[in-house]
Amino acid sequence: ARALLRNLERFGIANMAVCSEDPANLVQFFPETFDKILVDAPCSGEGMFHKEPQMIHFWEEHGPEYYSDIQKKLILQAADMLKPGGMLVYSTCTFSPLEDEGTVDAPIGRDPSNRMRNAVIYQNSRNAVTHYRVLERFGELTLIEAVLETGRTHQIRVHMSYIKHPLLGDSLYGPQKKNKLGASRQMLHAGTLGFVHPVSGEYLEFTCQPPEDFMKVLGRLRERK
Repeated sequence: ARALLRNLERFGIANMAVCSEDPANLVQFFPETFDKILVDAPCSGEGMFHKEPQMIHFWEEHGPEYYSDIQKKLILQAADMLKPGGMLVYSTCTFSPLEDEGTVDAPIGRDPSNRMRNAVIYQNSRNAVTHYRVLERFGELTLIEAVLETGRTHQIRVHMSYIKHPLLGDSLYGPQKKNKLGASRQMLHAGTLGFVHPVSGEYLEFTCQPPEDFMKVLGRLRERK
């Protein structure tokens, strides 16, 4: 925490708080409080092997599987302390895919407060599982690949909103304000669809490239990198 504090002071950042407290304790006192949160998460240390060779001993004791669960928990707790529309910045040092992908296993049902939406609820719901993998990062936005185990209505949109990463352009599950990238709809594309034919029993699979409006938004993001 001291090294992080020194770096923030060098940048002249004011009105901040730096601590090493367990987020589970903080979230009880600061729900939806902060404009921005930087999570400097513990990791397996793969990104530090060249600079600090002794880090490999920590990796041998606790590998990516151990830290991946800790990181997911920290991100969700930090998100609960953000003001609506706030920014969460996440930092860790690893090259392991396990620490850049995950699974949302949370049941989905009709949102009792808004019948137009679905939500993660634990009564009158059905199980829903979404696997995701980061493909490309653009600052506060991220391109991911999602693979579904189940097929609930709005599943990807609901699950991404649930982990505080709503889809760009999704005004139903994300911010109501207009985005600056020209996304007039949620940036979601079904690249592959597969199913078993109900008559023949044959498995059929269809693929489709993203449409023009999706690629234009992606192109603008790549230009900004």
